[in-house]
Amino acid sequence: PMLLMQVDSARPNDVLDQDFTSYSSLVGIIYPETRRISTIAQFRSVDYGMEKCEVHIRFPAPVPGNWPAYFSLYRLDTANILNPNTLTHKTVPNRMVKLADIDQSIGEYTRNLTCASDQLL
Repeated sequence: PMLLMQVDSARPNDVLDQDFTSYSSLVGIIYPETRRISTIAQFRSVDYGMEKCEVHIRFPAPVPGNWPAYFSLYRLDTANILNPNTLTHKTVPNRMVKLADIDQSIGEYTRNLTCASDQLL
């Protein structure tokens, strides 16, 4: 992604310091589970004429004893590159359409989307 960032509904006007809220592990970037957060990812489709994009999310194996994790995946309404220096819960673009509700226990999720060349997703 060209942007991968979190926003917090409990702090709607705050730009989160991504270096402070996350850490790297062998399975990828880990974010603390102590807040009600949303993760925003922005991509640009670059293959001319392909007009098919695929979202693929892989989840680590659930940890026994942890609560189940459920996610909702939305397509946001934006034609502009999001600015990580000003992106907050309050400034996130509106949700255009819900793509899925996902249960982390499935392990991975794939969804095909229609996308024009040079489109932001």
